[in-house]
Amino acid sequence: MADAPSRWPQFARALRKQVLMGEMIEAQGVDLLAAVKTGEAFVRARAKCRDCDCEGACRDWLRRFLPQ
Repeated sequence: MADAPSRWPQFARALRKQVLMGEMIEAQGVDLLAAVKTGEAFVRARAKCRDCDCEGACRDWLRRFLPQ
């Protein structure tokens, strides 16, 4: 289906960033449930991540922090 969300570039980018933010949260040892309970702060962090153009820098940091 040509209209499938998986073919929308912005949708794919948002999914990649959601996964990346989850990986960063896990690598830092953040209690995700506690972070979500903070409400607005987590919403702002998610929005900043979504709008950020430094995806490559985060991936590089993760590679250094979590060597394979």
